[in-house]
Amino acid sequence: MFLAGLACFPWVPRANWIELLVHADAGWLAEVCEIPPGLGEKTWEEAFRRRFLPGWIRWKGKNDSWRTVFIRLLHRIAHRRTVTCTSDESWTSFLLLHRTGTLSLNRSPSRHLSPLHIFAELKRQANAFSLPTRIRSVLRLNDVRIIVLGVRGSSGSLFVNPSTRALLDPHGATAAAEEGQRLERWRSNPDEGVAPQKQAGRRRSAGNLFVTLGSAFRPGRARAGTINVFSPPRAPSPPASFGTRLLPAEHKRREIPPPTHPTPHFSETEYPNAPPPGDADLTEEWVGPLLIAAQLIQPGEPDDVPLVADDSAAYASLTVDDLFAIAPWMKAHVLKTAKGLGY
Repeated sequence: MFLAGLACFPWVPRANWIELLVHADAGWLAEVCEIPPGLGEKTWEEAFRRRFLPGWIRWKGKNDSWRTVFIRLLHRIAHRRTVTCTSDESWTSFLLLHRTGTLSLNRSPSRHLSPLHIFAELKRQANAFSLPTRIRSVLRLNDVRIIVLGVRGSSGSLFVNPSTRALLDPHGATAAAEEGQRLERWRSNPDEGVAPQKQAGRRRSAGNLFVTLGSAFRPGRARAGTINVFSPPRAPSPPASFGTRLLPAEHKRREIPPPTHPTPHFSETEYPNAPPPGDADLTEEWVGPLLIAAQLIQPGEPDDVPLVADDSAAYASLTVDDLFAIAPWMKAHVLKTAKGLGY
């Protein structure tokens, strides 16, 4: 109750009010807390951009102040997560991340939105209905939780979605990409980095294999140190380090700075550098499309609550800019944005 009357103390720094406006419960701020009237527009704008997703700026009217739209959204959040009223937002947007690198924006009626049912239809179309649906929490903000729905299958499948791994495990995706580049360089030149030995005679280069003219075209009479073209040589084996996935602990990690606008919840101190939970099986990969949605967090909800994605929860609209705000590295993995299914 002391914080509710904090406005009575004029010596409280402005930075303290920004942190309070960003992290405090929406219902408490809208109904209990006394907010001082002297906070400037820059303070309200900073608090808005740090608390809410960038796509929620659409609720700001042309003549609205940042304080007005901030308080308005607090009331809407407190209302939406306690009752099933959808008069403010009758349609809710969500995203689909396809294995082709396309990020598509979709929408559904808010009253009947069930990501679990929508993804079940996507699994049927992708011939993955037999695989169980996995639900992961990407990031928890102060009012919403960004969740994803996908399936995991064999790592050798043709339907592996590399963009999903980039979203959930940016360090693992970077290690896999660098490993693939090293393997391609080795395939193009297995002797890369090794000085070639001098050999007598005039040689013609055939890729990385040198054939001595005059002796190669005589079956069974090739000189020592030369290659008989009538007995194709065995392809050299790659080094032992190839073919094994580099784990994040083995990879030279470069810390990714966390997003600031919006600011993650206090429980997300290691985002996005923490390894994703439950994805340690190297024989499996995320396959098929990935559904991304913003789920409203109930007041007082603990961090370890089981994730659900049916129509019993409330959802808020999520846009492409919102995803790029919480995961800016995805701009390099998304090849195209579209509206609709976007295959």
